[in-house]
Amino acid sequence: MKQTDPIFIAEFENGHQTCTAVFCSPDDLDPARGMMLARRAYTSLKTEPPPPIIRARFEFNDVVLATYDQAALAAIDTDPQFWLRANQRVP
Repeated sequence: MKQTDPIFIAEFENGHQTCTAVFCSPDDLDPARGMMLARRAYTSLKTEPPPPIIRARFEFNDVVLATYDQAALAAIDTDPQFWLRANQRVP
């Protein structure tokens, strides 16, 4: 089956990872939405608040499209424009 949405792979501070499909184009990635979905996935699996995400990447058809280190993720996390955009998309 052909992949239609990029996959956001998040690594949390405690070593756990989540992989979530993000409704966005491979040419217009939405890391804030990926972070939001990763945290929700972690919470639903672990029933506890998620620790910080320390690394993340987008993949599409086994190709890495973008990588994010802890500093880049922190910048995204504190930018209200990213979160506004993430919450405007239809899941």
